[in-house]
Amino acid sequence: QAEGRRGLCRTVRRRRRSRRPEGRIKVKKREKTKLKILVPSSDGGSELIQTSSFEVALLGFTGSFGAGDRDIYLQTVSTDGDSLASFTIGGNGYEESQAIARTSDGGFVLSNDSASQEPLHSVLATRLNANFQTEWEFEFGTNSAHEGGEGVLADSEGTFVFIGRTNSFGNEEQVYLIKTNSAGEILEELDYG
Repeated sequence: QAEGRRGLCRTVRRRRRSRRPEGRIKVKKREKTKLKILVPSSDGGSELIQTSSFEVALLGFTGSFGAGDRDIYLQTVSTDGDSLASFTIGGNGYEESQAIARTSDGGFVLSNDSASQEPLHSVLATRLNANFQTEWEFEFGTNSAHEGGEGVLADSEGTFVFIGRTNSFGNEEQVYLIKTNSAGEILEELDYG
């Protein structure tokens, strides 16, 4: 039920969000017959979390590879700096990484932004098991206003609180709080401001 649930739709001012500029492809001549093509990309990190005494998970974003314009990138690294595993989350549109937390069962929950399902950003909530496999993924917000995830908390009982921003409930950007159960079903949806 949480999958199709959206907040109230109201007419609001559209806030423009800066995106990475589309770069030009630079061609560098190496030899007379060989060309090296350099494609500008947009990669970066958002947060890290310790997953065990010998490993950390790095949350970031990438425009270098993945399914779309920009995807969420998650990589596990040993404390020695060796890459253990990596993957992307996202659709054919633009995703932006924001926050990650551990769940009581050893998995992870993420709060991010996505513009793959709607023309404007929505809060992208994703739950991963301990092996980084997706258990569920929901987008919260409306299709007529801009929302985005900023943080996430997970308690010992399996309840998650996603915090973000929204333009759905007034003319100005407000704090957006979504509380869900362990299955991602909305228990409470509030806005402040």
